[in-house]
Amino acid sequence: MKCLEKMGNLSEMFKEKQLHIVYKAHMQDFGWLPEAADGVTAGKPDSGKRLEAIQVRLPDAPEGAGIRYCVHVAGKGWLPEVSDGAVGGTTGESRRAEAVKMHLVGCEGYTVFYRVFMHGKGWSGWCSNGQVAGTVGESRQLEAVEIYIQ
Repeated sequence: MKCLEKMGNLSEMFKEKQLHIVYKAHMQDFGWLPEAADGVTAGKPDSGKRLEAIQVRLPDAPEGAGIRYCVHVAGKGWLPEVSDGAVGGTTGESRRAEAVKMHLVGCEGYTVFYRVFMHGKGWSGWCSNGQVAGTVGESRQLEAVEIYIQ
């Protein structure tokens, strides 16, 4: 499956949405950056600094609902899937994140969309429901991520 190249106006889509997503990025030389939410950029695109880890959560999710995600890390490959605010990726190891994939659980009628900024390539297309955003086998670092739920 290919990720979508374009999506409509994000602010228009969030007017009707009731389920929010909050996330943050751990960056080389910066550590954990402030939280971002609902499609806002987390990370530093075009900075030349590697994204090393992410944390993602659904603050207003109903009981039994959540998000699961995993990160492909240089020298380690795909790390085990984590969920609901856990660290996906590595911190303190100076390893670049190269790709991510995520999916919702217990959120009938909602879809998670995400894209990443890749060093030397720019933004990926929008991916959803477990598709890989980023690259595997190219030694290309991520520098930012954007995530929203529709």
